[in-house]
Amino acid sequence: MRFEPVPVPLRDMRAWCAKTHGFSFVITLEQQQRDPNFTGYNASWKRVRGDMRPALPGLGGEQPANRIEGGPWKTFGQAEAACRAALMRLRRAEQ
Repeated sequence: MRFEPVPVPLRDMRAWCAKTHGFSFVITLEQQQRDPNFTGYNASWKRVRGDMRPALPGLGGEQPANRIEGGPWKTFGQAEAACRAALMRLRRAEQ
């Protein structure tokens, strides 16, 4: 799984995305509005279509993203490891 930066129109947020085995994973780094001294990495996943494109919003049938428990993490590496662990669980569940 290789995470690539995603352009985000929000000034206080950065995002990375990886797609593999029918799943899309997103890691975001956000500065919290309530506590500007706190930033953390959050992660989520969702299924993607067979051609690896996510469903388009508003066209029906779109699955909301699933938050990966345990975040926010202090480092990108910790969030990435959580995504890899989630992928392993998801693939085992499909078998």
